Amino acid sequence: MSPSKRIIWIDDNPGRAQTAEDFGATFVGVWSADFADKVEALLKGQQPRMVILDHILDKTPTTNPFFKRGSTIAEAIKGQWPACPVIGVTNIDNIEDIDRRTKLTYDALFRYYNFGEYLGRIESIADGFALIAKRNPSNAVELIELLKRPSQESERLVAALPDALKGPSLDASVASSLYRWVDHLFSRPGFLYDPLWAATFFRNKRTRTYEGPEAF
Repeated sequence: MSPSKRIIWIDDNPGRAQTAEDFGATFVGVWSADFADKVEALLKGQQPRMVILDHILDKTPTTNPFFKRGSTIAEAIKGQWPACPVIGVTNIDNIEDIDRRTKLTYDALFRYYNFGEYLGRIESIADGFALIAKRNPSNAVELIELLKRPSQESERLVAALPDALKGPSLDASVASSLYRWVDHLFSRPGFLYDPLWAATFFRNKRTRTYEGPEAF
């Protein structure tokens, strides 16, 4: 069964329903007693395009700790649909206070109070996961071809891939693994530039003797 185009937003704060609607998501309020039934119904249905989860679900009536954290719901969703992007939202001021294992249950975790700043990035994540599902790359080379990269950088990118993405076959979790790797690259600007070439380029530009191709 192919994924639907629906985005599901699961939250125990009714005040976020309008934000979800504005984003084009179906809001699933879980402050009522039938929370478990709603989660079960979701997992039995068609895979959505994306799931957005409130990280702390402390307004739910259940005493079951499974339903008190979005991260445990995220694990269940990933167990059912490994290729579905799962985004967490939280009011916690410092996301770094959340332990790494918990954060890794989400594909990304954003602060809710400035959610609007992340809309483009969230749409990009959904589009990227959908592209990988459509192309279904079977190896590292095919995976790298999905990135808009200079052809001369292909071998270096393949070599730089984490081991989980270099195997002879790729499983359904490949989109999550690739996103984390690309997100890591964005936090390390300059990765694709050879250090010696870049240093020579800028030195020669300053002395006006550079004769190679313009980079900018």
